[in-house]
Amino acid sequence: MSATTARGDANARAALGAALALGGVLLGAADGAGHMARTWASSPTYNHGALVPLVSAGLVWLGWRPGERLTGWTLPLGGVAAGALLYVVGAVGEARLFQHAGVAGMIACAGAAVMGCAAAWRHRFALGFLLLMVPFGEGLVPLLREVTARGVMAGAALFGVPALRDGMLIRVPAGDFEVAEACAGLRFVVASLVTGVLCAHLFFTTRVKQVAMILAAALVPVAANAVRAAGIVLVAEATDMRVAAGADHLVYGWAFFALVTGAVVWVAYRQAEPGAPRLPDPAPRPGPDPLVTGAAAGAIGLACALPGLA
Repeated sequence: MSATTARGDANARAALGAALALGGVLLGAADGAGHMARTWASSPTYNHGALVPLVSAGLVWLGWRPGERLTGWTLPLGGVAAGALLYVVGAVGEARLFQHAGVAGMIACAGAAVMGCAAAWRHRFALGFLLLMVPFGEGLVPLLREVTARGVMAGAALFGVPALRDGMLIRVPAGDFEVAEACAGLRFVVASLVTGVLCAHLFFTTRVKQVAMILAAALVPVAANAVRAAGIVLVAEATDMRVAAGADHLVYGWAFFALVTGAVVWVAYRQAEPGAPRLPDPAPRPGPDPLVTGAAAGAIGLACALPGLA
């Protein structure tokens, strides 16, 4: 048997192992996976979640090298088991975040188990990126609302507009404004953060610049949302509530954040380092049959359904 034929056979077995692993996880964790998918579809904050697996697969495809061979790896099966345990804890405690994180973790670790040590290490960012499919950040809404309310008050003081604050209700001479949950800017923070993580990988090779990119992607939209909210109140005050006081401010908000995110990405692109993205090229190591490790990962995923059957 030629080396090419052997490599093709190994990759075919790996593809079957990947199918068994993914199928086992999705069947065993069907409740949590289904809820996560419905959250992507129903909440504008998490619409990006459906794109994360596609982006991850695309990164693996673009970074694939001719002759790369999948060998299987048993160590990540411990990660699959940890994800399954997290999922079961979430199911018993009715904690959806734990369930979602368990599903994402199992899929990422199952991928590593099928790919093998060398390939998984080379494509570790693509595997880790899968964790961003988890809907997260709801706990930040109170903090973001507070930052936004303070930004509005600061903007009013800067332009000499009399303003009184009662919790999240802000009164100016033209009328009252409430910093509602939808005004907190969570959807923009989450979308910007996911974009920033991807850009940090694609544009930079040094860890300091990667961290700076992620921090900028997380913090700039928070400040921008405060500026946006203050601008809405000031424009509404200046026009006696004729402009920016109704649903039209949502349209302005989307356009504003598109410009802000585009500016952050443009600056990052202009500062991109040569050689990014940097993918390691570790020496291949012998490993178990990827079909076996994939089947084992799928079996662990199926075990998530056992507590519900008891």
